[in-house]
Amino acid sequence: MRPSAVAVRGDRAVYVLAAWPKPSRDEVLAAARSLAADFVSRLPAGPGGGCLAAVAGPTAEPGRVPAVRVQADAVLRALRGAGDSAPAVATLDDTALQVLLDHLGDIAQSLGLPPATGPLRRLAAHDGPDGVLTETLATFLAARGVTEDTAVQLRVHVNTLRYRLRRIREVSGLDFHDADQMLLAQLQLQLRLQLRKTTTFFHTDD
Repeated sequence: MRPSAVAVRGDRAVYVLAAWPKPSRDEVLAAARSLAADFVSRLPAGPGGGCLAAVAGPTAEPGRVPAVRVQADAVLRALRGAGDSAPAVATLDDTALQVLLDHLGDIAQSLGLPPATGPLRRLAAHDGPDGVLTETLATFLAARGVTEDTAVQLRVHVNTLRYRLRRIREVSGLDFHDADQMLLAQLQLQLRLQLRKTTTFFHTDD
């Protein structure tokens, strides 16, 4: 489909290296995304629901091609982790948050870091990892700290939500005005959700 393109079959993936005479990064990515989307649309849906295409790069230096492949692998991993909600084609810009979370999770596991520290650890010890207060905090952070939106998502009255937020501060010591504490709590909650998405549980009867 693309003159001068080179395709190499890898592990569960086919890598395509294409040359684009485009003057800017955005134009190159747009052209590559269009080509990938056209290619994927022509493929029959398999048992898993069809193929996914990760677009990475570009680079003007041949020596940077291995790094671009690593980017493509990271984007593809993010797409696979998204399940049925994943788009068929994505770039690093589209999946940057998930790519970062994937790698943060890898680092945390390699260092043997606990799933929660500081305020979040104290909250989990009091409330349990799946307790009401922990769920409330996760929803509150996902709603960008907007109490009305959080109350709607949790299906509780806004006064009930405010009471829970007070309890979270009392139990955990979390300072809602400390950007670093809030960022750490949100990252740890996201990584916990990430782990649940990637963990498969098996049950067998004796």
